[in-house]
Amino acid sequence: MSKAERLLAEILAGVESKFGSVHPLRGEALAAMAEVYLDMGRFPEAQTACREAIDILEKSVGPDSDITAMARNDLARMQIIQGNYKAGYELACSALSTVETVLVPAHPDITMVNETVTLAQEMESVTRLAAIIPQWIALPLNIE
Repeated sequence: MSKAERLLAEILAGVESKFGSVHPLRGEALAAMAEVYLDMGRFPEAQTACREAIDILEKSVGPDSDITAMARNDLARMQIIQGNYKAGYELACSALSTVETVLVPAHPDITMVNETVTLAQEMESVTRLAAIIPQWIALPLNIE
């Protein structure tokens, strides 16, 4: 267990004992734990922690909170990293809809979520293009 993981586990235990299992601080700590797992390449654990964080945040601060939206954006990035571009795009669009509604237009979180949406779109386009390039290469050339 890494030092960051150990520290976050202690924070999670402390928050849960003091505030219960459905509290925004626990949701935020789980989102941080998901980032640690992601940095370590532990994708299944990262996604599990992030999904749990979203569930807690939706219950504690609401589904239309910027905090919940940013956790959704984190999960979107995880989906994109793993090649699930469509799922990542849908999550990022959901997060973008929320942050555009609750934050001021110049807020940096809007830019961050916009970048996730764009990344998902571009990766999906690249994937589609990569699938048809072999067909183009196989076409006979009629050069005279």
